[in-house]
Amino acid sequence: MKKLQMQTTIYTGEGALEALATYTNKKIFIVTDPFMVSSGLLEQVMVHFDSSNTTAVLVRLPLIHRLKQSLLGLKQCKRSKES
Repeated sequence: MKKLQMQTTIYTGEGALEALATYTNKKIFIVTDPFMVSSGLLEQVMVHFDSSNTTAVLVRLPLIHRLKQSLLGLKQCKRSKES
């Protein structure tokens, strides 16, 4: 049996980005959406991490967008059955 336990920390407000610089020699996992990447906002966050950290980023569509895509697919499937 394997166990994965994570402690989540969320920084908000003034000084939040600067607080990220206090992490050293850590494994940092960031989950974000494509807009954060394309707008350059993710890079504005990443530059605050010390180079001693190991970082990984997962870029996913927001849940509501994925639900909308699923519903559209379901509707298309239903229409094809009716034809």
